[in-house]
Amino acid sequence: MVLKNRKGFSLVELLAVISIIGILSGVAMSAYSKYTSKATTKSYDSLAKSAIVAAESYLSANSYKSEISINELYTKSYLSNINDPGDTNKKCTGVVSVTTNAASDNALEKYDYSVTVCCPSNNYIYKDGKIEKDDTNKCTDIVKEYPVIDSNDDGKLPDDSDKGDETTNDNSSGYSNNTTSKLCGDANLDGKITANDATQIQKYASEKITLSKQALKNSDVNADGRVDTLDATEIQKYVSGLTTLNCSETLYGDANLSGTITQMDVETVQKHSSEIIKLTGQGFTNADVNLDGVVNISDATLIQKYLAGKVTLPYVEKNLLYGDADLDGRVTITDITAIQSHVAQFEILKGQAFENADVNLDGVVNVIDATLVQKYLAEYITLPVQNNKYKYGDVNLDGKVTDDDVDTILNYAVEKINLDEIALVNGDLNNDLKVDILDATILQMYLAGRYTLPK
Repeated sequence: MVLKNRKGFSLVELLAVISIIGILSGVAMSAYSKYTSKATTKSYDSLAKSAIVAAESYLSANSYKSEISINELYTKSYLSNINDPGDTNKKCTGVVSVTTNAASDNALEKYDYSVTVCCPSNNYIYKDGKIEKDDTNKCTDIVKEYPVIDSNDDGKLPDDSDKGDETTNDNSSGYSNNTTSKLCGDANLDGKITANDATQIQKYASEKITLSKQALKNSDVNADGRVDTLDATEIQKYVSGLTTLNCSETLYGDANLSGTITQMDVETVQKHSSEIIKLTGQGFTNADVNLDGVVNISDATLIQKYLAGKVTLPYVEKNLLYGDADLDGRVTITDITAIQSHVAQFEILKGQAFENADVNLDGVVNVIDATLVQKYLAEYITLPVQNNKYKYGDVNLDGKVTDDDVDTILNYAVEKINLDEIALVNGDLNNDLKVDILDATILQMYLAGRYTLPK
Protein backbone atom coordinates (compact mmCIF):
# COMPACT_ATOMS: atom_id res chain seq x y z
CA MET A 1 0.00 0.00 0.00
CA VAL A 2 1.27 3.37 -0.99
CA LEU A 3 0.98 6.16 1.59
CA LYS A 4 0.08 9.58 0.20
CA ASN A 5 1.97 12.57 1.44
CA ARG A 6 -0.64 14.80 3.24
CA LYS A 7 0.41 18.36 4.00
CA GLY A 8 -1.25 20.86 6.46
CA PHE A 9 -1.35 24.67 6.28
CA SER A 10 1.97 26.35 6.49
CA LEU A 11 2.67 29.01 9.11
CA VAL A 12 2.62 31.71 6.44
CA GLU A 13 -0.81 30.57 5.24
CA LEU A 14 -2.18 30.59 8.78
CA LEU A 15 -0.82 34.07 9.43
CA ALA A 16 -2.34 35.28 6.18
CA VAL A 17 -5.75 33.87 7.09
CA ILE A 18 -5.57 35.38 10.58
CA SER A 19 -4.60 38.76 9.12
CA ILE A 20 -7.53 38.66 6.68
CA ILE A 21 -9.92 37.72 9.49
CA GLY A 22 -8.55 40.58 11.59
CA ILE A 23 -8.99 43.10 8.77
CA LEU A 24 -12.55 41.92 8.09
CA SER A 25 -13.38 42.08 11.82
CA GLY A 26 -11.98 45.59 12.05
CA VAL A 27 -14.04 46.73 9.08
CA ALA A 28 -17.14 45.05 10.49
CA MET A 29 -16.64 46.58 13.95
CA SER A 30 -16.07 50.01 12.43
CA ALA A 31 -19.23 49.70 10.33
CA TYR A 32 -21.21 48.47 13.33
CA SER A 33 -19.91 51.31 15.49
CA LYS A 34 -20.91 53.84 12.82
CA TYR A 35 -24.31 52.18 12.53
CA THR A 36 -25.02 52.26 16.28
CA SER A 37 -23.70 55.83 16.53
CA LYS A 38 -25.95 56.91 13.65
CA ALA A 39 -28.92 55.13 15.24
CA THR A 40 -28.29 56.86 18.57
CA THR A 41 -27.94 60.24 16.81
CA LYS A 42 -31.27 59.63 15.07
CA SER A 43 -32.81 58.82 18.46
CA TYR A 44 -31.56 62.10 19.90
CA ASP A 45 -32.82 63.86 16.78
CA SER A 46 -36.22 62.18 17.24
CA LEU A 47 -36.38 63.24 20.91
CA ALA A 48 -35.73 66.88 19.97
CA LYS A 49 -38.33 66.81 17.18
CA SER A 50 -40.86 65.21 19.52
CA ALA A 51 -40.19 67.98 22.05
CA ILE A 52 -40.93 70.61 19.38
CA VAL A 53 -44.20 68.90 18.40
CA ALA A 54 -45.10 68.70 22.11
CA ALA A 55 -44.31 72.41 22.55
CA GLU A 56 -46.56 73.27 19.60
CA SER A 57 -49.41 71.32 21.21
CA TYR A 58 -48.69 73.00 24.54
CA LEU A 59 -48.84 76.50 23.05
CA SER A 60 -52.06 75.73 21.20
CA ALA A 61 -53.73 75.07 24.57
CA ASN A 62 -51.85 77.51 26.84
CA SER A 63 -50.53 81.05 26.89
CA TYR A 64 -47.23 81.89 25.18
CA LYS A 65 -44.02 81.07 27.05
CA SER A 66 -40.56 81.79 25.74
CA GLU A 67 -39.17 78.69 27.44
CA ILE A 68 -40.92 75.38 28.15
CA SER A 69 -39.16 72.66 30.13
CA ILE A 70 -39.09 69.11 28.79
CA ASN A 71 -40.07 68.01 32.31
CA GLU A 72 -43.31 70.04 32.06
CA LEU A 73 -44.12 68.67 28.62
CA TYR A 74 -43.62 65.16 29.98
CA THR A 75 -45.48 65.49 33.29
CA LYS A 76 -48.42 67.16 31.50
CA SER A 77 -48.50 64.33 28.93
CA TYR A 78 -47.56 66.43 25.90
CA LEU A 79 -44.40 64.33 25.54
CA SER A 80 -44.60 60.56 26.08
CA ASN A 81 -40.93 59.56 26.29
CA ILE A 82 -37.85 61.34 27.65
CA ASN A 83 -35.56 58.32 28.06
CA ASP A 84 -31.88 58.85 27.29
CA PRO A 85 -31.23 57.18 23.88
CA GLY A 86 -27.69 56.42 25.06
CA ASP A 87 -28.91 54.78 28.29
CA THR A 88 -32.61 53.95 28.28
CA ASN A 89 -32.56 53.33 32.04
CA LYS A 90 -32.13 57.07 32.56
CA LYS A 91 -34.14 60.14 31.59
CA CYS A 92 -33.28 63.44 29.95
CA THR A 93 -34.24 66.98 30.85
CA GLY A 94 -33.92 70.24 28.93
CA VAL A 95 -35.86 73.18 27.54
CA VAL A 96 -37.62 74.19 24.33
CA SER A 97 -36.87 77.84 23.53
CA VAL A 98 -39.66 79.61 21.62
CA THR A 99 -39.25 82.81 19.63
CA THR A 100 -41.82 84.68 17.54
CA ASN A 101 -41.32 84.47 13.78
CA ALA A 102 -42.29 87.99 12.72
CA ALA A 103 -41.69 87.20 9.05
CA SER A 104 -44.37 84.51 8.92
CA ASP A 105 -47.99 85.28 8.08
CA ASN A 106 -48.99 81.69 8.75
CA ALA A 107 -50.52 81.25 12.21
CA LEU A 108 -49.16 77.72 12.33
CA GLU A 109 -45.60 78.93 11.68
CA LYS A 110 -45.55 81.97 13.93
CA TYR A 111 -42.93 80.47 16.27
CA ASP A 112 -39.37 79.26 15.83
CA TYR A 113 -38.07 76.55 18.13
CA SER A 114 -34.71 75.37 19.39
CA VAL A 115 -34.25 72.53 21.86
CA THR A 116 -31.50 72.04 24.41
CA VAL A 117 -31.52 68.40 25.51
CA CYS A 118 -29.58 67.38 28.61
CA CYS A 119 -29.12 63.63 29.00
CA PRO A 120 -26.75 61.69 31.30
CA SER A 121 -24.88 60.36 28.25
CA ASN A 122 -25.07 63.39 25.95
CA ASN A 123 -25.87 67.12 25.95
CA TYR A 124 -26.78 68.85 22.69
CA ILE A 125 -28.72 71.68 21.07
CA TYR A 126 -31.16 71.03 18.20
CA LYS A 127 -31.78 74.08 16.01
CA ASP A 128 -32.84 74.56 12.38
CA GLY A 129 -32.87 70.78 11.84
CA LYS A 130 -29.26 70.32 13.01
CA ILE A 131 -27.71 68.90 16.17
CA GLU A 132 -24.95 70.96 17.78
CA LYS A 133 -22.80 70.08 20.75
CA ASP A 134 -23.60 72.03 23.93
CA ASP A 135 -20.23 73.78 24.08
CA THR A 136 -21.54 76.57 26.31
CA ASN A 137 -22.42 74.14 29.13
CA LYS A 138 -25.98 75.48 29.11
CA CYS A 139 -27.12 72.14 30.47
CA THR A 140 -25.34 72.77 33.76
CA ASP A 141 -27.78 75.59 34.54
CA ILE A 142 -30.77 73.74 33.06
CA VAL A 143 -30.26 70.67 35.24
CA LYS A 144 -30.12 72.89 38.34
CA GLU A 145 -33.45 74.53 37.43
CA TYR A 146 -35.15 71.44 35.99
CA PRO A 147 -33.63 68.35 37.67
CA VAL A 148 -33.68 65.07 35.78
CA ILE A 149 -36.75 63.04 36.75
CA ASP A 150 -35.71 59.91 38.59
CA SER A 151 -35.52 56.83 36.36
CA ASN A 152 -38.02 55.00 38.60
CA ASP A 153 -40.43 57.91 38.70
CA ASP A 154 -42.70 59.16 35.92
CA GLY A 155 -43.16 62.55 37.60
CA LYS A 156 -46.94 62.25 37.32
CA LEU A 157 -49.59 61.94 39.94
CA PRO A 158 -50.10 58.22 40.65
CA ASP A 159 -53.46 56.46 40.77
CA ASP A 160 -54.72 54.30 43.61
CA SER A 161 -53.55 51.11 41.93
CA ASP A 162 -49.94 52.00 42.62
CA LYS A 163 -48.95 49.97 45.67
CA GLY A 164 -45.86 49.35 47.72
CA ASP A 165 -43.14 51.46 49.30
CA GLU A 166 -41.83 54.35 47.30
CA THR A 167 -38.36 55.76 47.16
CA THR A 168 -37.72 59.44 46.76
CA ASN A 169 -35.60 61.38 44.33
CA ASP A 170 -32.18 62.64 45.21
CA ASN A 171 -31.42 65.80 47.15
CA SER A 172 -31.16 67.87 43.99
CA SER A 173 -34.94 67.81 43.87
CA GLY A 174 -35.15 69.35 47.30
CA TYR A 175 -36.08 66.49 49.62
CA SER A 176 -34.52 63.72 51.64
CA ASN A 177 -33.70 60.36 50.10
CA ASN A 178 -33.60 58.49 53.41
CA THR A 179 -37.31 58.01 54.10
CA THR A 180 -40.54 56.66 52.64
CA SER A 181 -42.87 58.77 54.76
CA LYS A 182 -46.56 58.33 53.90
CA LEU A 183 -47.74 61.17 56.13
CA CYS A 184 -50.47 63.27 54.52
CA GLY A 185 -49.01 66.75 53.96
CA ASP A 186 -45.37 65.65 54.22
CA ALA A 187 -44.22 66.91 50.83
CA ASN A 188 -40.49 66.85 51.62
CA LEU A 189 -40.67 63.37 53.18
CA ASP A 190 -38.96 64.35 56.44
CA GLY A 191 -41.59 62.65 58.60
CA LYS A 192 -43.33 65.83 59.81
CA ILE A 193 -45.59 68.58 58.48
CA THR A 194 -44.20 72.12 58.58
CA ALA A 195 -44.21 75.31 56.51
CA ASN A 196 -41.34 73.75 54.53
CA ASP A 197 -43.84 71.33 53.01
CA ALA A 198 -45.97 74.21 51.75
CA THR A 199 -42.84 75.80 50.28
CA GLN A 200 -41.95 72.48 48.62
CA ILE A 201 -45.35 72.29 46.94
CA GLN A 202 -45.12 75.92 45.77
CA LYS A 203 -41.77 75.12 44.13
CA TYR A 204 -43.32 72.10 42.43
CA ALA A 205 -46.32 74.16 41.27
CA SER A 206 -43.95 76.73 39.71
CA GLU A 207 -42.01 73.87 38.05
CA LYS A 208 -38.76 74.56 39.88
CA ILE A 209 -38.50 71.00 41.23
CA THR A 210 -40.00 67.56 40.64
CA LEU A 211 -41.55 65.31 43.29
CA SER A 212 -41.43 61.54 43.68
CA LYS A 213 -44.59 59.44 43.57
CA GLN A 214 -44.83 59.25 47.35
CA ALA A 215 -44.22 62.97 47.75
CA LEU A 216 -46.99 63.65 45.22
CA LYS A 217 -49.37 61.39 47.14
CA ASN A 218 -48.54 63.14 50.40
CA SER A 219 -48.90 66.58 48.83
CA ASP A 220 -52.38 66.16 47.34
CA VAL A 221 -54.05 67.14 50.62
CA ASN A 222 -57.32 68.22 49.01
CA ALA A 223 -57.56 64.97 47.03
CA ASP A 224 -58.42 66.66 43.74
CA GLY A 225 -55.97 64.55 41.71
CA ARG A 226 -53.31 67.22 41.30
CA VAL A 227 -50.69 69.03 43.36
CA ASP A 228 -50.86 72.82 43.18
CA THR A 229 -50.93 76.01 45.25
CA LEU A 230 -54.29 75.03 46.77
CA ASP A 231 -52.53 72.16 48.53
CA ALA A 232 -49.83 74.54 49.78
CA THR A 233 -52.57 76.82 51.17
CA GLU A 234 -54.21 73.90 53.02
CA ILE A 235 -50.91 72.94 54.61
CA GLN A 236 -50.29 76.54 55.69
CA LYS A 237 -53.74 76.56 57.31
CA TYR A 238 -52.95 73.26 59.02
CA VAL A 239 -49.63 74.55 60.38
CA SER A 240 -51.51 77.60 61.72
CA GLY A 241 -54.01 75.31 63.46
CA LEU A 242 -56.95 76.38 61.26
CA THR A 243 -57.80 73.00 59.75
CA THR A 244 -56.94 69.31 59.76
CA LEU A 245 -55.41 67.17 57.06
CA ASN A 246 -56.80 63.75 56.32
CA CYS A 247 -56.41 63.55 52.52
CA SER A 248 -60.08 62.64 52.21
CA GLU A 249 -61.82 64.12 49.20
CA THR A 250 -62.71 67.79 49.57
CA LEU A 251 -65.87 68.92 47.79
CA TYR A 252 -65.72 72.68 48.20
CA GLY A 253 -69.19 74.08 48.91
CA ASP A 254 -70.59 70.82 50.36
CA ALA A 255 -70.93 72.22 53.89
CA ASN A 256 -73.53 69.68 55.03
CA LEU A 257 -71.51 66.72 53.67
CA SER A 258 -74.39 65.46 51.52
CA GLY A 259 -72.11 64.74 48.56
CA THR A 260 -73.65 67.46 46.41
CA ILE A 261 -73.71 71.27 46.48
CA THR A 262 -77.20 72.75 46.87
CA GLN A 263 -79.01 75.70 48.43
CA MET A 264 -78.96 73.71 51.68
CA ASP A 265 -75.19 74.27 51.86
CA VAL A 266 -75.72 78.03 51.58
CA GLU A 267 -78.13 77.85 54.52
CA THR A 268 -75.70 75.66 56.48
CA VAL A 269 -72.93 78.24 56.12
CA GLN A 270 -75.33 81.04 57.05
CA LYS A 271 -76.31 79.14 60.21
CA HIS A 272 -72.62 78.69 61.07
CA SER A 273 -72.05 82.42 60.54
CA SER A 274 -74.98 83.19 62.85
CA GLU A 275 -73.61 80.71 65.44
CA ILE A 276 -76.76 78.58 65.24
CA ILE A 277 -74.56 75.59 64.42
CA LYS A 278 -70.83 75.00 64.42
CA LEU A 279 -69.07 73.41 61.48
CA THR A 280 -65.96 71.34 62.21
CA GLY A 281 -63.63 68.97 60.41
CA GLN A 282 -64.44 68.16 56.79
CA GLY A 283 -67.62 70.24 56.85
CA PHE A 284 -65.62 73.32 57.87
CA THR A 285 -62.99 72.63 55.18
CA ASN A 286 -65.67 72.21 52.49
CA ALA A 287 -67.41 75.41 53.56
CA ASP A 288 -64.27 77.57 53.47
CA VAL A 289 -64.60 78.10 49.72
CA ASN A 290 -62.42 81.22 49.58
CA LEU A 291 -59.60 79.52 51.51
CA ASP A 292 -59.18 82.34 54.04
CA GLY A 293 -59.26 80.05 57.09
CA VAL A 294 -62.71 81.14 58.31
CA VAL A 295 -66.27 80.28 57.35
CA ASN A 296 -68.55 83.31 57.14
CA ILE A 297 -71.17 85.02 55.01
CA SER A 298 -68.62 85.55 52.21
CA ASP A 299 -68.43 81.78 51.73
CA ALA A 300 -72.23 81.54 51.63
CA THR A 301 -72.30 84.24 48.94
CA LEU A 302 -69.67 82.44 46.86
CA ILE A 303 -71.58 79.15 47.07
CA GLN A 304 -74.69 81.04 45.93
CA LYS A 305 -72.72 82.43 42.97
CA TYR A 306 -71.40 78.94 42.21
CA LEU A 307 -74.96 77.58 42.05
CA ALA A 308 -75.80 80.43 39.65
CA GLY A 309 -72.83 79.45 37.46
CA LYS A 310 -70.92 82.69 38.06
CA VAL A 311 -67.80 81.33 39.84
CA THR A 312 -65.92 78.07 40.34
CA LEU A 313 -65.01 76.59 43.70
CA PRO A 314 -62.72 76.90 45.51
CA TYR A 315 -62.62 80.61 44.78
CA VAL A 316 -59.11 82.05 44.82
CA GLU A 317 -58.49 85.78 44.52
CA LYS A 318 -56.13 86.31 41.62
CA ASN A 319 -53.16 88.63 41.68
CA LEU A 320 -53.86 90.48 38.44
CA LEU A 321 -51.27 92.56 36.64
CA TYR A 322 -53.42 94.50 34.22
CA GLY A 323 -51.80 94.78 30.81
CA ASP A 324 -49.53 91.73 31.26
CA ALA A 325 -51.14 89.69 28.48
CA ASP A 326 -48.11 87.47 27.86
CA LEU A 327 -47.72 86.60 31.58
CA ASP A 328 -44.05 87.55 31.80
CA GLY A 329 -44.55 89.61 34.97
CA ARG A 330 -44.33 93.06 33.39
CA VAL A 331 -46.21 95.29 30.96
CA THR A 332 -44.31 95.93 27.72
CA ILE A 333 -44.85 96.34 23.98
CA THR A 334 -45.05 92.52 23.67
CA ASP A 335 -48.32 92.60 25.61
CA ILE A 336 -49.83 94.80 22.91
CA THR A 337 -48.71 92.20 20.35
CA ALA A 338 -50.32 89.44 22.43
CA ILE A 339 -53.63 91.32 22.56
CA GLN A 340 -53.51 92.03 18.82
CA SER A 341 -52.85 88.32 18.18
CA HIS A 342 -55.91 87.52 20.29
CA VAL A 343 -58.06 89.98 18.35
CA ALA A 344 -56.83 88.50 15.05
CA GLN A 345 -57.52 85.01 16.49
CA PHE A 346 -53.94 83.89 15.93
CA GLU A 347 -53.45 83.05 19.60
CA ILE A 348 -56.47 83.15 21.89
CA LEU A 349 -55.84 84.44 25.41
CA LYS A 350 -57.30 82.35 28.20
CA GLY A 351 -57.55 82.40 31.97
CA GLN A 352 -55.14 84.75 33.73
CA ALA A 353 -53.80 86.14 30.44
CA PHE A 354 -57.33 87.09 29.32
CA GLU A 355 -58.11 88.79 32.64
CA ASN A 356 -54.83 90.72 32.55
CA ALA A 357 -55.54 91.85 28.99
CA ASP A 358 -59.07 93.11 29.75
CA VAL A 359 -57.74 96.42 31.03
CA ASN A 360 -61.04 98.28 30.71
CA LEU A 361 -62.95 95.56 32.59
CA ASP A 362 -65.69 95.16 29.98
CA GLY A 363 -65.42 91.37 29.81
CA VAL A 364 -63.89 91.28 26.32
CA VAL A 365 -60.38 91.73 24.96
CA ASN A 366 -60.28 93.87 21.83
CA VAL A 367 -58.42 96.68 20.07
CA ILE A 368 -59.42 99.17 22.77
CA ASP A 369 -57.48 97.14 25.35
CA ALA A 370 -54.40 97.18 23.10
CA THR A 371 -54.75 100.94 22.73
CA LEU A 372 -55.13 101.44 26.47
CA VAL A 373 -51.97 99.42 27.15
CA GLN A 374 -50.20 101.59 24.57
CA LYS A 375 -51.44 104.72 26.38
CA TYR A 376 -50.29 103.24 29.67
CA LEU A 377 -46.78 102.64 28.33
CA ALA A 378 -46.75 106.26 27.12
CA GLU A 379 -47.73 107.26 30.69
CA TYR A 380 -51.04 108.80 29.55
CA ILE A 381 -53.22 106.64 31.80
CA THR A 382 -53.10 104.10 34.62
CA LEU A 383 -54.44 100.54 34.51
CA PRO A 384 -57.03 99.18 34.92
CA VAL A 385 -59.39 101.69 33.38
CA GLN A 386 -62.72 101.35 35.18
CA ASN A 387 -65.02 103.16 32.78
CA ASN A 388 -67.54 101.98 30.21
CA LYS A 389 -67.44 105.15 28.09
CA TYR A 390 -64.57 104.04 25.86
CA LYS A 391 -65.94 104.00 22.32
CA TYR A 392 -63.89 104.92 19.29
CA GLY A 393 -65.18 108.10 17.65
CA ASP A 394 -67.31 109.23 20.60
CA VAL A 395 -65.10 112.19 21.50
CA ASN A 396 -67.81 114.32 23.14
CA LEU A 397 -68.87 111.31 25.25
CA ASP A 398 -72.55 111.47 24.40
CA GLY A 399 -72.75 107.74 23.64
CA LYS A 400 -72.90 108.04 19.86
CA VAL A 401 -70.65 108.97 16.94
CA THR A 402 -71.81 111.98 14.90
CA ASP A 403 -70.56 115.10 13.13
CA ASP A 404 -70.41 116.74 16.56
CA ASP A 405 -67.45 114.48 17.37
CA VAL A 406 -65.65 115.68 14.23
CA ASP A 407 -66.16 119.29 15.40
CA THR A 408 -64.90 118.35 18.86
CA ILE A 409 -61.67 116.93 17.42
CA LEU A 410 -61.15 120.01 15.23
CA ASN A 411 -61.72 122.34 18.17
CA TYR A 412 -59.20 120.37 20.21
CA ALA A 413 -56.70 120.40 17.32
CA VAL A 414 -56.75 124.20 17.16
CA GLU A 415 -56.53 124.36 20.97
CA LYS A 416 -59.98 125.85 21.50
CA ILE A 417 -60.94 123.13 24.02
CA ASN A 418 -59.33 120.47 26.19
CA LEU A 419 -60.21 116.76 26.19
CA ASP A 420 -60.18 114.45 29.20
CA GLU A 421 -58.48 111.05 29.33
CA ILE A 422 -61.45 109.09 27.94
CA ALA A 423 -62.08 111.52 25.07
CA LEU A 424 -58.39 111.40 24.09
CA VAL A 425 -58.54 107.61 23.82
CA ASN A 426 -61.79 107.70 21.83
CA GLY A 427 -60.45 110.36 19.51
CA ASP A 428 -57.11 108.73 18.67
CA LEU A 429 -58.48 106.76 15.72
CA ASN A 430 -55.14 105.94 14.09
CA ASN A 431 -53.41 105.01 17.36
CA ASP A 432 -50.55 107.47 16.96
CA LEU A 433 -50.91 108.68 20.57
CA LYS A 434 -52.32 112.05 19.59
CA VAL A 435 -55.64 113.55 18.49
CA ASP A 436 -55.39 115.83 15.48
CA ILE A 437 -56.92 116.77 12.11
CA LEU A 438 -56.02 113.34 10.68
CA ASP A 439 -58.33 111.72 13.24
CA ALA A 440 -61.10 114.16 12.25
CA THR A 441 -60.61 113.12 8.61
CA ILE A 442 -60.82 109.42 9.53
CA LEU A 443 -64.01 110.07 11.46
CA GLN A 444 -65.56 111.94 8.51
CA MET A 445 -64.72 108.94 6.28
CA TYR A 446 -66.40 106.66 8.81
CA LEU A 447 -69.55 108.78 8.88
CA ALA A 448 -69.57 108.72 5.06
CA GLY A 449 -69.42 104.91 5.12
CA ARG A 450 -65.89 104.72 3.71
CA TYR A 451 -64.02 103.61 6.84
CA THR A 452 -64.54 101.14 9.68
CA LEU A 453 -63.68 102.09 13.24
CA PRO A 454 -62.22 99.49 15.60
CA LYS A 455 -64.71 98.06 18.07
